[in-house]
Amino acid sequence: PLANNHKRSKEESPNNHPPSKNKRNFTSLNCNTPFTLCFVRHGQSTWNRDNRFIGWTDTPLTEDGVLEARIAGQMLQKSGILFDEVHTSLLRRSIRTTNLILMEMGQEYIPVYKNW
Repeated sequence: PLANNHKRSKEESPNNHPPSKNKRNFTSLNCNTPFTLCFVRHGQSTWNRDNRFIGWTDTPLTEDGVLEARIAGQMLQKSGILFDEVHTSLLRRSIRTTNLILMEMGQEYIPVYKNW
């Protein structure tokens, strides 16, 4: 999943939600840009586990892949990053990873764009 996070002041939050009490722990390579991009790879799929080439095959996440996605969401939530939108592919492993991350972050309300 790919997400876009516009920098906000501490008082400002998306969709009128209260600001996060967590300190932002993420950094930016270029502090002069009005946005931050966050790239996350999908969790382990069944074919990753079996050491098979996946390509565009639509394989599901394993139990470990679900756990990886949830931990990634918890880490992102602790960082204080707030997403405005998410972009993901149409593959179910990527969509499920996106959904799990957003659930852990409490940001299920943001737009998710799916495309190849």
